[in-house]
Amino acid sequence: MQWILQFLIRHRNFTSLALTIILSFIMLNTNLATQQRTARFLAVSIFFPVDLPISVFQHAKNIYGENTELRGDVAALRMKVSGLADQAAENDRLRAMLSMREHASYTLVAARVVAREPSEIYRGCVIDIGRDQGVELHMPVISKDGVVGKVTQVLGNCSYVRLLRDPLERAGVKSARTGETSILQSLDGESFFMNYRQHSDIHNGDTLVTSGYGGVYPRGLPIGTVSDIRNANSPLLKDVYLKPFVDFDRLDEVFVIKMSPSWGALRNQIDSVKVDDGRRNK
Repeated sequence: MQWILQFLIRHRNFTSLALTIILSFIMLNTNLATQQRTARFLAVSIFFPVDLPISVFQHAKNIYGENTELRGDVAALRMKVSGLADQAAENDRLRAMLSMREHASYTLVAARVVAREPSEIYRGCVIDIGRDQGVELHMPVISKDGVVGKVTQVLGNCSYVRLLRDPLERAGVKSARTGETSILQSLDGESFFMNYRQHSDIHNGDTLVTSGYGGVYPRGLPIGTVSDIRNANSPLLKDVYLKPFVDFDRLDEVFVIKMSPSWGALRNQIDSVKVDDGRRNK
């Protein structure tokens, strides 16, 4: 049997031709019923086993192509949905900022955050307006939620803003309920605290706003709410921790308040007094 298979494989062209001639002769010289049975036999025993893998392969190839195309469409739709969601969120923020600027008692200049300090807890950011737009050193910066920080460096069309979370930054604050004042600071960029006297009337949930002391931040800007109160190292003081209204990790749009520090005018007055004293001594 093995030599027959080897012969058929070695002479497969001749064997195929002979088999085709024999089958054609049978089909031409038999009745219709025999021709139908022969056709069914050939379809089931020869053509179907050969055609099935080809059909399966072609079907799988078509499915793979369709899946690839569908995955591309899904990725494009996801990008489009994400872009639309981001635009919707930005529109909400811009509407809130526009409403805030219309009702503010200060001159506000809108700006966008274009860069952040490359650190795990960034302490400053760069905004896309500068000296050419009227920005000056020490101008306060706010968002629709509250105080962000102040301008510490100014170039032609950009400025560097030092955030409240910077350990070098300080802000005078007061309780919106009682008016008791203190100084807000942060040592690690994450927790914000103030020192109040032990008998101070301040409680969890109290809202804190800027006090206006220090000459940089105008009075009454929202800062945050009291989140915790602990005993300080001194028996006369207690540490009051604050949760800021501003989410510094999600800053996108801000406002620069166009106002010069009040201590600048005071300094000029002091300088003028010194000059007058010098002239009098002469």
